[in-house]
Amino acid sequence: MLKGQTRNWLQELPLAVGVAALCFAVGFILSPWVAFSSAIPLFLCGLLLLAQRVTFQTAVATCVAATLSLDYFFTEPKYSFRVFSREDVAALCSFLVAVLFSSALTNRLAAKNRQLLSREGAQRALRRLAERSIQLDWREAVAEDICRSVRECFDLQSVCLWDAAASRLTCDGVARETEDGLRAAFMANQNVDAQRSCLYIRILRSGVRPIGCIQLRGQILEEATIGALVSLVSLTLERTRALSSEVAAQSESLSEGLRSTVLDSLAHSIKTPLTTIAVSVAGAAAIGGLSETQGRLLQGVQEQTERITSLTNRLLRTARLDAKMVVRFRDVDLADLVQASVRVDGDGKRIKLAGTEKPIAVSIDPDLLKMAIAQIVENAVKYSPPDSPVSVLLFTDQEEAFISIHNQGSFIPQAERSAIFQRFYRGQKPADCAPGTGLGLSVAKHAVEALGGVITVASDPEVGTTFTIQIPIQRRDG
Repeated sequence: MLKGQTRNWLQELPLAVGVAALCFAVGFILSPWVAFSSAIPLFLCGLLLLAQRVTFQTAVATCVAATLSLDYFFTEPKYSFRVFSREDVAALCSFLVAVLFSSALTNRLAAKNRQLLSREGAQRALRRLAERSIQLDWREAVAEDICRSVRECFDLQSVCLWDAAASRLTCDGVARETEDGLRAAFMANQNVDAQRSCLYIRILRSGVRPIGCIQLRGQILEEATIGALVSLVSLTLERTRALSSEVAAQSESLSEGLRSTVLDSLAHSIKTPLTTIAVSVAGAAAIGGLSETQGRLLQGVQEQTERITSLTNRLLRTARLDAKMVVRFRDVDLADLVQASVRVDGDGKRIKLAGTEKPIAVSIDPDLLKMAIAQIVENAVKYSPPDSPVSVLLFTDQEEAFISIHNQGSFIPQAERSAIFQRFYRGQKPADCAPGTGLGLSVAKHAVEALGGVITVASDPEVGTTFTIQIPIQRRDG
Protein backbone atom coordinates (compact mmCIF):
# COMPACT_ATOMS: atom_id res chain seq x y z
CA MET A 1 0.00 0.00 0.00
CA LEU A 2 2.88 2.34 0.90
CA LYS A 3 4.57 1.62 -2.42
CA GLY A 4 1.34 2.48 -4.23
CA GLN A 5 1.07 5.81 -2.40
CA THR A 6 4.72 6.62 -3.20
CA ARG A 7 4.17 5.82 -6.87
CA ASN A 8 1.07 8.08 -6.97
CA TRP A 9 3.02 10.93 -5.34
CA LEU A 10 5.86 10.59 -7.85
CA GLN A 11 3.34 10.68 -10.68
CA GLU A 12 1.82 13.91 -9.23
CA LEU A 13 5.21 15.58 -8.60
CA PRO A 14 5.60 17.20 -12.06
CA LEU A 15 2.08 18.63 -11.78
CA ALA A 16 2.79 20.00 -8.28
CA VAL A 17 6.00 21.65 -9.45
CA GLY A 18 4.24 23.15 -12.46
CA VAL A 19 1.37 24.55 -10.35
CA ALA A 20 3.85 26.01 -7.83
CA ALA A 21 5.72 27.70 -10.65
CA LEU A 22 2.40 29.06 -11.94
CA CYS A 23 1.67 30.57 -8.50
CA PHE A 24 4.96 32.45 -8.55
CA ALA A 25 4.38 33.58 -12.14
CA VAL A 26 0.92 34.92 -11.28
CA GLY A 27 2.34 36.68 -8.21
CA PHE A 28 5.07 38.27 -10.30
CA ILE A 29 2.56 39.53 -12.88
CA LEU A 30 0.01 40.87 -10.38
CA SER A 31 2.37 42.37 -7.78
CA PRO A 32 2.73 45.82 -9.46
CA TRP A 33 -1.04 46.21 -9.83
CA VAL A 34 -2.74 44.38 -6.97
CA ALA A 35 -2.52 45.04 -3.25
CA PHE A 36 -1.94 42.31 -0.65
CA SER A 37 -5.54 42.44 0.59
CA SER A 38 -6.88 41.94 -2.94
CA ALA A 39 -4.36 39.21 -3.89
CA ILE A 40 -5.50 36.87 -1.08
CA PRO A 41 -9.09 36.29 -2.40
CA LEU A 42 -7.79 35.96 -5.97
CA PHE A 43 -5.32 33.24 -4.94
CA LEU A 44 -7.97 31.59 -2.74
CA CYS A 45 -10.51 31.30 -5.58
CA GLY A 46 -7.92 29.87 -7.94
CA LEU A 47 -6.73 27.30 -5.40
CA LEU A 48 -10.27 26.14 -4.59
CA LEU A 49 -10.97 25.60 -8.28
CA LEU A 50 -7.70 23.71 -8.65
CA ALA A 51 -8.36 21.52 -5.58
CA GLN A 52 -11.37 19.96 -7.32
CA ARG A 53 -9.15 18.54 -10.07
CA VAL A 54 -5.96 17.40 -8.30
CA THR A 55 -5.12 15.13 -5.40
CA PHE A 56 -4.85 16.44 -1.86
CA GLN A 57 -1.03 16.09 -1.90
CA THR A 58 -0.78 18.32 -4.98
CA ALA A 59 -3.26 20.78 -3.41
CA VAL A 60 -1.08 21.03 -0.27
CA ALA A 61 2.03 21.74 -2.33
CA THR A 62 0.10 24.38 -4.28
CA CYS A 63 -1.18 26.03 -1.09
CA VAL A 64 2.34 26.28 0.30
CA ALA A 65 3.62 27.71 -3.00
CA ALA A 66 0.76 30.26 -3.09
CA THR A 67 1.51 31.37 0.49
CA LEU A 68 5.19 31.84 -0.33
CA SER A 69 4.24 33.75 -3.49
CA LEU A 70 2.04 36.13 -1.45
CA ASP A 71 4.81 36.59 1.05
CA TYR A 72 7.45 37.23 -1.60
CA PHE A 73 5.53 39.53 -3.95
CA PHE A 74 2.90 41.28 -1.82
CA THR A 75 4.12 41.74 1.79
CA GLU A 76 6.69 44.25 2.94
CA PRO A 77 9.54 44.08 2.34
CA LYS A 78 8.66 42.87 -1.15
CA TYR A 79 10.83 40.34 -3.01
CA SER A 80 11.91 38.87 0.30
CA PHE A 81 10.64 36.06 2.51
CA ARG A 82 10.89 38.29 5.60
CA VAL A 83 7.69 39.66 7.07
CA PHE A 84 7.87 42.64 9.48
CA SER A 85 4.16 43.19 10.15
CA ARG A 86 2.36 40.93 12.59
CA GLU A 87 -0.83 41.53 10.65
CA ASP A 88 0.79 40.17 7.49
CA VAL A 89 2.05 37.09 9.35
CA ALA A 90 -1.43 36.46 10.73
CA ALA A 91 -2.96 37.01 7.30
CA LEU A 92 -0.57 34.58 5.64
CA CYS A 93 -1.10 31.91 8.34
CA SER A 94 -4.87 32.36 8.13
CA PHE A 95 -4.70 32.12 4.35
CA LEU A 96 -2.66 28.91 4.50
CA VAL A 97 -4.96 27.26 7.07
CA ALA A 98 -8.12 28.34 5.22
CA VAL A 99 -6.84 27.12 1.88
CA LEU A 100 -5.65 23.78 3.30
CA PHE A 101 -8.95 23.20 5.11
CA SER A 102 -10.98 24.17 2.04
CA SER A 103 -8.82 21.97 -0.17
CA ALA A 104 -9.31 19.01 2.17
CA LEU A 105 -13.08 19.46 2.12
CA THR A 106 -13.14 19.97 -1.63
CA ASN A 107 -10.97 16.90 -2.19
CA ARG A 108 -13.18 14.81 0.09
CA LEU A 109 -16.29 15.94 -1.75
CA ALA A 110 -14.62 15.16 -5.06
CA ALA A 111 -13.71 11.67 -3.81
CA LYS A 112 -17.30 11.10 -2.68
CA ASN A 113 -18.55 12.27 -6.03
CA ARG A 114 -16.18 9.88 -7.83
CA GLN A 115 -17.35 7.07 -5.55
CA LEU A 116 -20.99 7.85 -6.28
CA LEU A 117 -20.27 7.94 -9.99
CA SER A 118 -18.45 4.61 -9.71
CA ARG A 119 -21.37 3.06 -7.85
CA GLU A 120 -23.80 4.46 -10.37
CA GLY A 121 -21.74 2.91 -13.14
CA ALA A 122 -21.69 -0.41 -11.26
CA GLN A 123 -25.47 -0.25 -10.86
CA ARG A 124 -25.89 0.36 -14.59
CA ALA A 125 -23.54 -2.56 -15.32
CA LEU A 126 -25.50 -4.83 -12.97
CA ARG A 127 -28.75 -3.77 -14.61
CA ARG A 128 -27.36 -4.54 -18.07
CA LEU A 129 -26.06 -7.90 -16.81
CA ALA A 130 -29.47 -8.75 -15.32
CA GLU A 131 -31.20 -7.90 -18.60
CA ARG A 132 -28.78 -10.03 -20.59
CA SER A 133 -29.05 -12.89 -18.08
CA ILE A 134 -32.83 -12.97 -18.49
CA GLN A 135 -32.41 -13.17 -22.27
CA LEU A 136 -29.87 -16.03 -22.16
CA ASP A 137 -30.89 -19.06 -24.20
CA TRP A 138 -30.62 -22.13 -21.95
CA ARG A 139 -30.23 -24.32 -25.02
CA GLU A 140 -26.96 -22.61 -25.98
CA ALA A 141 -23.58 -22.51 -24.18
CA VAL A 142 -24.75 -20.71 -21.04
CA ALA A 143 -21.34 -20.53 -19.34
CA GLU A 144 -19.77 -18.83 -22.36
CA ASP A 145 -22.63 -16.31 -22.56
CA ILE A 146 -22.35 -15.51 -18.84
CA CYS A 147 -18.59 -14.90 -19.03
CA ARG A 148 -18.95 -12.69 -22.10
CA SER A 149 -21.83 -10.71 -20.57
CA VAL A 150 -19.96 -10.07 -17.30
CA ARG A 151 -16.78 -9.01 -19.10
CA GLU A 152 -18.57 -6.63 -21.48
CA CYS A 153 -20.90 -5.10 -18.86
CA PHE A 154 -18.07 -4.37 -16.38
CA ASP A 155 -15.34 -3.70 -18.97
CA LEU A 156 -13.01 -6.37 -17.55
CA GLN A 157 -9.92 -7.94 -19.06
CA SER A 158 -11.10 -11.50 -18.47
CA VAL A 159 -13.80 -13.54 -16.76
CA CYS A 160 -13.44 -17.26 -16.00
CA LEU A 161 -16.18 -19.55 -14.71
CA TRP A 162 -15.62 -22.96 -13.13
CA ASP A 163 -18.79 -25.07 -13.30
CA ALA A 164 -18.59 -27.80 -10.65
CA ALA A 165 -21.55 -29.79 -12.03
CA ALA A 166 -20.03 -30.02 -15.52
CA SER A 167 -16.44 -29.98 -14.16
CA ARG A 168 -15.53 -27.49 -16.87
CA LEU A 169 -13.68 -24.16 -17.06
CA THR A 170 -14.98 -21.43 -19.36
CA CYS A 171 -13.11 -18.16 -20.01
CA ASP A 172 -13.77 -15.01 -21.97
CA GLY A 173 -11.08 -12.41 -22.64
CA VAL A 174 -7.32 -12.62 -22.06
CA ALA A 175 -7.09 -15.19 -19.24
CA ARG A 176 -3.73 -16.21 -17.81
CA GLU A 177 -5.04 -18.62 -15.18
CA THR A 178 -5.32 -22.39 -15.49
CA GLU A 179 -8.17 -24.71 -14.67
CA ASP A 180 -6.23 -26.10 -11.70
CA GLY A 181 -6.15 -22.67 -10.02
CA LEU A 182 -9.90 -22.18 -10.06
CA ARG A 183 -10.55 -25.79 -9.16
CA ALA A 184 -8.23 -25.38 -6.14
CA ALA A 185 -10.12 -22.25 -5.06
CA PHE A 186 -13.40 -24.14 -5.36
CA MET A 187 -12.11 -27.15 -3.42
CA ALA A 188 -10.78 -24.83 -0.69
CA ASN A 189 -14.17 -23.06 -0.64
CA GLN A 190 -12.37 -19.75 -0.18
CA ASN A 191 -12.62 -16.34 -1.87
CA VAL A 192 -9.44 -14.70 -3.16
CA ASP A 193 -8.68 -10.96 -3.42
CA ALA A 194 -5.61 -9.48 -5.13
CA GLN A 195 -6.42 -5.78 -5.61
CA ARG A 196 -2.88 -4.91 -6.74
CA SER A 197 -3.39 -7.13 -9.79
CA CYS A 198 -7.14 -6.44 -9.88
CA LEU A 199 -7.96 -10.14 -9.46
CA TYR A 200 -11.01 -11.47 -7.61
CA ILE A 201 -12.14 -15.08 -7.20
CA ARG A 202 -15.54 -15.75 -5.63
CA ILE A 203 -17.38 -18.99 -4.83
CA LEU A 204 -20.77 -19.35 -6.51
CA ARG A 205 -23.47 -20.82 -4.28
CA SER A 206 -27.01 -22.08 -4.53
CA GLY A 207 -28.20 -21.49 -0.99
CA VAL A 208 -25.31 -22.86 1.07
CA ARG A 209 -24.24 -25.38 -1.58
CA PRO A 210 -21.20 -24.36 -3.69
CA ILE A 211 -21.85 -24.85 -7.40
CA GLY A 212 -18.70 -23.31 -8.88
CA CYS A 213 -16.51 -20.22 -8.78
CA ILE A 214 -15.91 -17.13 -10.91
CA GLN A 215 -12.76 -15.11 -11.48
CA LEU A 216 -12.79 -11.42 -12.41
CA ARG A 217 -9.75 -9.48 -13.64
CA GLY A 218 -9.46 -5.96 -14.96
CA GLN A 219 -10.35 -3.15 -12.51
CA ILE A 220 -10.87 -2.44 -8.82
CA LEU A 221 -14.40 -3.39 -7.82
CA GLU A 222 -16.23 -2.71 -4.58
CA GLU A 223 -17.20 -5.67 -2.42
CA ALA A 224 -20.90 -4.82 -2.70
CA THR A 225 -20.65 -4.83 -6.50
CA ILE A 226 -18.80 -8.15 -6.52
CA GLY A 227 -21.37 -9.68 -4.16
CA ALA A 228 -24.28 -8.58 -6.33
CA LEU A 229 -22.53 -9.81 -9.47
CA VAL A 230 -21.78 -13.23 -7.92
CA SER A 231 -25.38 -13.61 -6.71
CA LEU A 232 -26.69 -12.74 -10.16
CA VAL A 233 -24.39 -15.26 -11.87
CA SER A 234 -25.34 -17.98 -9.36
CA LEU A 235 -29.05 -17.33 -9.90
CA THR A 236 -28.58 -17.39 -13.67
CA LEU A 237 -26.77 -20.74 -13.57
CA GLU A 238 -29.38 -22.31 -11.31
CA ARG A 239 -32.27 -20.85 -13.32
CA THR A 240 -30.96 -22.24 -16.61
CA ARG A 241 -30.27 -25.63 -15.05
CA ALA A 242 -33.72 -25.79 -13.50
CA LEU A 243 -35.33 -24.78 -16.79
CA SER A 244 -33.29 -27.33 -18.71
CA SER A 245 -34.23 -30.09 -16.25
CA GLU A 246 -37.91 -29.12 -16.36
CA VAL A 247 -37.99 -29.11 -20.16
CA ALA A 248 -36.14 -32.45 -20.26
CA ALA A 249 -38.62 -33.95 -17.80
CA GLN A 250 -41.57 -32.66 -19.81
CA SER A 251 -40.02 -33.91 -23.01
CA GLU A 252 -39.46 -37.34 -21.51
CA SER A 253 -43.02 -37.44 -20.22
CA LEU A 254 -44.42 -36.49 -23.64
CA SER A 255 -42.15 -39.01 -25.32
CA GLU A 256 -43.27 -41.79 -22.98
CA GLY A 257 -46.89 -40.82 -23.52
CA LEU A 258 -46.43 -40.92 -27.28
CA ARG A 259 -44.71 -44.29 -27.12
CA SER A 260 -47.49 -45.71 -24.96
CA THR A 261 -50.12 -44.36 -27.36
CA VAL A 262 -48.33 -45.85 -30.37
CA LEU A 263 -47.95 -49.21 -28.66
CA ASP A 264 -51.57 -49.23 -27.55
CA SER A 265 -52.76 -48.38 -31.05
CA LEU A 266 -50.46 -50.94 -32.63
CA ALA A 267 -51.54 -53.69 -30.26
CA HIS A 268 -55.22 -53.00 -30.88
CA SER A 269 -54.64 -52.98 -34.64
CA ILE A 270 -52.92 -56.37 -34.43
CA LYS A 271 -55.63 -57.94 -32.29
CA THR A 272 -58.31 -57.51 -34.99
CA PRO A 273 -56.65 -59.73 -37.65
CA LEU A 274 -55.53 -62.15 -34.93
CA THR A 275 -59.13 -62.60 -33.85
CA THR A 276 -60.10 -63.27 -37.48
CA ILE A 277 -57.33 -65.86 -37.83
CA ALA A 278 -58.31 -67.56 -34.58
CA VAL A 279 -61.97 -67.75 -35.63
CA SER A 280 -61.02 -69.06 -39.07
CA VAL A 281 -58.75 -71.74 -37.59
CA ALA A 282 -61.46 -72.83 -35.17
CA GLY A 283 -63.98 -72.93 -38.00
CA ALA A 284 -61.69 -75.00 -40.23
CA ALA A 285 -61.05 -77.43 -37.38
CA ALA A 286 -64.80 -77.72 -36.72
CA ILE A 287 -65.60 -78.49 -40.37
CA GLY A 288 -63.19 -81.43 -40.32
CA GLY A 289 -62.11 -83.51 -43.29
CA LEU A 290 -58.47 -82.46 -42.95
CA SER A 291 -55.52 -84.73 -43.52
CA GLU A 292 -53.00 -85.41 -40.75
CA THR A 293 -50.50 -82.97 -42.26
CA GLN A 294 -53.17 -80.31 -42.66
CA GLY A 295 -54.22 -80.85 -39.05
CA ARG A 296 -50.65 -80.37 -37.81
CA LEU A 297 -50.30 -77.21 -39.88
CA LEU A 298 -53.61 -75.89 -38.58
CA GLN A 299 -52.56 -76.68 -35.04
CA GLY A 300 -49.29 -74.80 -35.59
CA VAL A 301 -51.20 -71.79 -36.87
CA GLN A 302 -53.48 -71.94 -33.85
CA GLU A 303 -50.56 -72.16 -31.38
CA GLN A 304 -48.71 -69.25 -32.95
CA THR A 305 -51.90 -67.21 -33.10
CA GLU A 306 -52.43 -67.79 -29.40
CA ARG A 307 -48.81 -66.83 -28.72
CA ILE A 308 -49.08 -63.60 -30.71
CA THR A 309 -52.36 -62.81 -28.95
CA SER A 310 -50.63 -63.32 -25.60
CA LEU A 311 -47.77 -61.08 -26.64
CA THR A 312 -50.21 -58.43 -27.84
CA ASN A 313 -52.10 -58.51 -24.55
CA ARG A 314 -48.79 -58.17 -22.74
CA LEU A 315 -47.89 -55.22 -24.94
CA LEU A 316 -51.21 -53.56 -24.15
CA ARG A 317 -50.66 -54.13 -20.45
CA THR A 318 -47.20 -52.62 -20.70
CA ALA A 319 -48.47 -49.53 -22.52
CA ARG A 320 -50.97 -48.98 -19.73
CA LEU A 321 -48.41 -49.29 -16.96
CA ASP A 322 -47.41 -45.68 -17.63
CA ALA A 323 -51.02 -44.62 -17.23
CA LYS A 324 -50.95 -45.69 -13.54
CA MET A 325 -52.89 -48.87 -14.17
CA VAL A 326 -54.69 -50.21 -11.12
CA VAL A 327 -52.80 -53.20 -9.68
CA ARG A 328 -55.10 -56.01 -8.54
CA PHE A 329 -53.54 -57.67 -5.51
CA ARG A 330 -54.68 -61.09 -4.35
CA ASP A 331 -53.25 -64.06 -2.49
CA VAL A 332 -51.62 -66.66 -4.74
CA ASP A 333 -49.15 -69.52 -4.51
CA LEU A 334 -45.86 -68.10 -5.78
CA ALA A 335 -44.42 -71.57 -6.48
CA ASP A 336 -47.26 -72.43 -8.85
CA LEU A 337 -47.07 -69.01 -10.47
CA VAL A 338 -43.34 -69.37 -11.20
CA GLN A 339 -43.87 -72.81 -12.72
CA ALA A 340 -46.62 -71.44 -14.96
CA SER A 341 -44.47 -68.50 -16.06
CA VAL A 342 -41.40 -70.33 -17.37
CA ARG A 343 -42.90 -72.06 -20.40
CA VAL A 344 -41.19 -70.14 -23.23
CA ASP A 345 -41.24 -71.14 -26.91
CA GLY A 346 -41.46 -74.83 -26.07
CA ASP A 347 -38.01 -74.65 -24.42
CA GLY A 348 -39.33 -75.67 -21.03
CA LYS A 349 -36.90 -78.61 -21.01
CA ARG A 350 -33.95 -76.18 -20.80
CA ILE A 351 -35.35 -74.48 -17.73
CA LYS A 352 -34.29 -75.93 -14.38
CA LEU A 353 -36.61 -74.99 -11.51
CA ALA A 354 -35.60 -75.04 -7.86
CA GLY A 355 -37.39 -73.95 -4.70
CA THR A 356 -40.90 -74.52 -6.04
CA GLU A 357 -41.58 -77.74 -4.15
CA LYS A 358 -43.48 -76.11 -1.29
CA PRO A 359 -46.32 -73.57 -1.54
CA ILE A 360 -45.39 -69.94 -0.88
CA ALA A 361 -48.33 -67.63 -0.19
CA VAL A 362 -47.87 -64.04 -1.42
CA SER A 363 -50.14 -61.07 -2.01
CA ILE A 364 -49.47 -59.78 -5.54
CA ASP A 365 -51.01 -59.15 -8.92
CA PRO A 366 -50.32 -62.55 -10.54
CA ASP A 367 -50.69 -61.30 -14.11
CA LEU A 368 -48.05 -58.62 -13.64
CA LEU A 369 -45.53 -60.91 -11.93
CA LYS A 370 -46.11 -63.67 -14.46
CA MET A 371 -45.46 -61.16 -17.25
CA ALA A 372 -42.21 -60.01 -15.62
CA ILE A 373 -40.92 -63.57 -15.05
CA ALA A 374 -41.84 -64.60 -18.59
CA GLN A 375 -40.01 -61.65 -20.09
CA ILE A 376 -36.79 -62.36 -18.20
CA VAL A 377 -36.90 -66.10 -18.83
CA GLU A 378 -37.53 -65.44 -22.51
CA ASN A 379 -34.47 -63.16 -22.60
CA ALA A 380 -32.38 -65.76 -20.76
CA VAL A 381 -33.31 -68.43 -23.31
CA LYS A 382 -32.73 -66.07 -26.22
CA TYR A 383 -29.28 -64.85 -25.12
CA SER A 384 -27.80 -68.19 -23.98
CA PRO A 385 -26.32 -71.05 -26.04
CA PRO A 386 -29.01 -73.41 -27.42
CA ASP A 387 -28.01 -76.38 -25.24
CA SER A 388 -27.26 -74.49 -22.02
CA PRO A 389 -29.69 -74.61 -19.07
CA VAL A 390 -31.55 -71.63 -17.66
CA SER A 391 -31.82 -71.85 -13.87
CA VAL A 392 -34.83 -70.40 -12.04
CA LEU A 393 -34.46 -70.38 -8.24
CA LEU A 394 -37.22 -69.36 -5.83
CA PHE A 395 -36.42 -68.59 -2.17
CA THR A 396 -37.77 -66.36 0.59
CA ASP A 397 -36.91 -64.73 3.87
CA GLN A 398 -39.34 -63.43 6.47
CA GLU A 399 -40.52 -60.46 4.41
CA GLU A 400 -39.29 -60.85 0.82
CA ALA A 401 -39.53 -63.38 -1.95
CA PHE A 402 -36.68 -63.74 -4.45
CA ILE A 403 -36.82 -65.16 -7.96
CA SER A 404 -33.34 -65.63 -9.44
CA ILE A 405 -33.04 -66.33 -13.19
CA HIS A 406 -29.57 -67.33 -14.41
CA ASN A 407 -28.24 -68.10 -17.87
CA GLN A 408 -24.78 -68.83 -19.24
CA GLY A 409 -22.99 -67.50 -22.28
CA SER A 410 -23.98 -63.83 -22.09
CA PHE A 411 -22.33 -60.85 -20.44
CA ILE A 412 -23.72 -57.37 -19.77
CA PRO A 413 -21.01 -54.69 -19.23
CA GLN A 414 -21.29 -52.57 -16.11
CA ALA A 415 -21.94 -49.43 -18.16
CA GLU A 416 -25.05 -51.01 -19.75
CA ARG A 417 -26.67 -52.58 -16.67
CA SER A 418 -28.89 -49.61 -15.94
CA ALA A 419 -29.57 -48.81 -19.61
CA ILE A 420 -30.92 -52.28 -20.46
CA PHE A 421 -34.11 -51.48 -18.50
CA GLN A 422 -34.85 -48.48 -20.69
CA ARG A 423 -37.47 -48.81 -23.38
CA PHE A 424 -36.22 -49.78 -26.85
CA TYR A 425 -32.61 -50.02 -25.62
CA ARG A 426 -30.48 -52.48 -27.57
CA GLY A 427 -26.98 -53.65 -26.71
CA GLN A 428 -24.05 -51.70 -28.08
CA LYS A 429 -22.58 -54.81 -29.76
CA PRO A 430 -24.78 -55.78 -32.74
CA ALA A 431 -23.26 -59.28 -32.81
CA ASP A 432 -24.54 -59.96 -29.30
CA CYS A 433 -28.09 -58.71 -29.96
CA ALA A 434 -30.80 -61.30 -30.54
CA PRO A 435 -33.86 -60.24 -32.52
CA GLY A 436 -36.23 -58.14 -30.45
CA THR A 437 -37.71 -54.72 -29.80
CA GLY A 438 -35.86 -53.76 -26.63
CA LEU A 439 -39.12 -53.74 -24.67
CA GLY A 440 -38.85 -56.94 -22.63
CA LEU A 441 -36.72 -55.78 -19.71
CA SER A 442 -38.54 -52.45 -19.56
CA VAL A 443 -41.82 -54.36 -19.25
CA ALA A 444 -40.37 -56.54 -16.49
CA LYS A 445 -39.03 -53.55 -14.55
CA HIS A 446 -42.32 -51.65 -14.73
CA ALA A 447 -44.28 -54.72 -13.65
CA VAL A 448 -42.03 -55.49 -10.67
CA GLU A 449 -41.99 -51.87 -9.52
CA ALA A 450 -45.78 -51.72 -9.77
CA LEU A 451 -45.81 -54.60 -7.24
CA GLY A 452 -43.54 -52.66 -4.88
CA GLY A 453 -40.47 -54.72 -5.72
CA VAL A 454 -37.10 -54.25 -7.39
CA ILE A 455 -35.19 -56.03 -10.12
CA THR A 456 -31.38 -56.27 -10.21
CA VAL A 457 -28.80 -57.79 -12.54
CA ALA A 458 -25.35 -59.29 -12.00
CA SER A 459 -23.15 -60.40 -14.89
CA ASP A 460 -19.77 -62.01 -15.26
CA PRO A 461 -18.01 -63.14 -18.48
CA GLU A 462 -17.21 -66.56 -16.96
CA VAL A 463 -20.26 -67.25 -14.78
CA GLY A 464 -23.00 -65.67 -16.89
CA THR A 465 -25.89 -63.32 -16.11
CA THR A 466 -28.37 -63.42 -13.22
CA PHE A 467 -31.54 -61.35 -12.91
CA THR A 468 -33.12 -61.25 -9.46
CA ILE A 469 -36.71 -60.19 -8.79
CA GLN A 470 -37.34 -59.16 -5.20
CA ILE A 471 -40.94 -58.61 -4.09
CA PRO A 472 -42.63 -58.23 -0.70
CA ILE A 473 -44.54 -61.28 0.49
CA GLN A 474 -47.34 -59.15 1.89
CA ARG A 475 -48.77 -56.05 0.24
CA ARG A 476 -47.17 -52.81 1.42
CA ASP A 477 -49.80 -50.13 1.87
CA GLY A 478 -48.86 -46.58 0.73
